Parts: sequence; structure tokens; C-alpha cells
Amino acid sequence: MDKVKKRRVEVDGAVVESVKIPVLPAPPGPPNPFSCFSISNHDVLRNVSGRSVCPQCFKSRKWFCYDCLCLSSALNSDNIPKLQMPVQLSIVKHGQERPGKSTSIHAKLLAPDVEFYRYPNFPNFTSDEKKDCILLLPGNEAVSISDLPFQPKHVVVLDCTWQTLNQLSRSSNLQGITRVSLANHNTTYWRPQKKKPPTCLATIEAIYWTLVELHNKFASVPYEGQFDDMLFFYSYMWKLINCRPTGSGEQQKVHLNS
Repeated sequence: MDKVKKRRVEVDGAVVESVKIPVLPAPPGPPNPFSCFSISNHDVLRNVSGRSVCPQCFKSRKWFCYDCLCLSSALNSDNIPKLQMPVQLSIVKHGQERPGKSTSIHAKLLAPDVEFYRYPNFPNFTSDEKKDCILLLPGNEAVSISDLPFQPKHVVVLDCTWQTLNQLSRSSNLQGITRVSLANHNTTYWRPQKKKPPTCLATIEAIYWTLVELHNKFASVPYEGQFDDMLFFYSYMWKLINCRPTGSGEQQKVHLNS
């Protein structure tokens, strides 16, 4: 039986009738694209009911501070997964990529050894170090990870808009580094890029698939979810946005850590 709620109808201060209004169930959300992933339990995030003050910048944050790259004091950090990276990862973030919308920050929170740079700062490589490095940058000069002739020790990822990608990639610090591209993976990002194909990934998705493809190319053991927790924050945010209905059956807007 459908649930109903009663509404009192008054005329000139007198109750003339009590109307029963059916409460429609919320429509089902989209299929969970992470159902087959080995991602840690999200209860530690779900149990945070409010915001706390970042101890470094003193701004109000919920799960983490995207300016200071640190977890919220409201979180039990022991329950946040920590990843051991198989390569050194450096992220270069452009200033036009809004911090509150950036997903690359997740990598730094989940793998503290990740290097995080804000443009115009870049990692400095010697000529010899560049030989063991790859730059995730699609284009005509890029080779697929499956065709890489060497096992890289360092990966550079650019976190920027498509409009500023060329600006970052022309930096002298990145010249002479082998450019690589990913196989086709469709994004699950909740803000699709206008006039871009579904293979344009969010930065944290690109980082995740880079790790998976490198593992499949060079590791001696099969991939069994070793890096799935790189999507720990991202998958939880996806669920909040896509699977949290309101009483009216409409999708509730969620402002993520802003």
C-alpha cells in the first residue's frame, strides 16, 4: 500500500476536511558504477554530520580541506584508507581549476607520498630522471601505456581545464618526458564536460586508471583491486549526488565540502 500523509484544509479558520495525499517513492537512481570495486567502507565519511574548522587555515570544512590538503579533524583518520603507490606521482594543478571541484586532491589525502604542485610550480627533473618518467597527456605524440617500452618510476598528471592544458604542457620542466594516453574508459563524473566525449575523465579517475594500466602492464600478479581505494572519496561523492533522494522524489543537491 502506498504511503499517504494528511493535510488539513481550513476555511476562515475552520477545518473543513482532511485530505490524504499519496507520498510517491523516489525514482531509482542510476546503477552504481562502483559496485564491483574493492573500495573501503564509507561509514567514516557518512558519520560526519557537520563541519569543523581546519587547524591550518581556520576555514569551515567537512571531510577535508582542499586548500591545505589535510583531513578534517572530525574524521577518524585511522579509518581512511592509505595507499602504497607503485610509482612516484606528481600532480600539477592549475589555478583555474577550482579547489572545491578538484578531484586530484583525493590522491594526496589517500597517498601522502603524492607530490602536489600548484602552477606555476613544477617538479624539477634532471635529464636522466626524465628517462624514467611519463606524463599523462593525450595527443598525437602520446603512446598507450600498454605499448610503453620501459617501466616508469615517476608519473606526472596535470589537473587543469582542457583550455589550460596546452599552457601547462608547454612548460620546460615537462619537455623530454614520454607522453602517454589511457585506453578508453568512460567517466562517471557528475558534471559531464560540454562538447567532450565520455572518455574525458575526472582527474582522480585518470590517476586510478593510470595505476591500473601500469599494474596490468608491468606487475607479476593480476590486478585484484589494489588501487580501488584511490576512488574512496570520489565514489562516496558519486553516491551522495546520484542516490540521495528528497521526500518529494527529486534528487537532492549536495555541495561537496564547499
